[in-house]
Amino acid sequence: MVSKFVRGISENCTFCELARHDEHNRETPLHLFYDCEIVDRIRENFFAWLLLGTGERNPTRQEIFVTFERDNNFFNRVMTLVSKLYLFIIWQCKVRKTLPTLNLLKFSVINELQVIAYLSNDLKLGIKESRIRRLQNLDVNILALELEQ
Repeated sequence: MVSKFVRGISENCTFCELARHDEHNRETPLHLFYDCEIVDRIRENFFAWLLLGTGERNPTRQEIFVTFERDNNFFNRVMTLVSKLYLFIIWQCKVRKTLPTLNLLKFSVINELQVIAYLSNDLKLGIKESRIRRLQNLDVNILALELEQ
């Protein structure tokens, strides 16, 4: 993506290069945030962890990039925000030239939600009504957060 605007920047996926994959994938937004083998595994595990016990399935590509449109409006608002935080954290890893990890994603998303919830009563209500158990107690010290593999 950046290679189109800056000379000397590789067109190859930053994460594939960092992981030293034999296959050189062109870094498009779709590849970087969704199709990259490294990101795909982390994304699937992150959303499976987050949505455990909700009866909800992992988000589709459209939900990740655009918005959630499921039955529960509170769930949709919270998950749309979570998906944008996911994209932001993946972008930060790309810019820093570091591989994203599941624990980094969990920690960063929960930490960002804590800050936003502190400032927004609407988000606090949305989280409560979303039925996403992993987000119900954002007041818990982030270091005590369960970060299982």
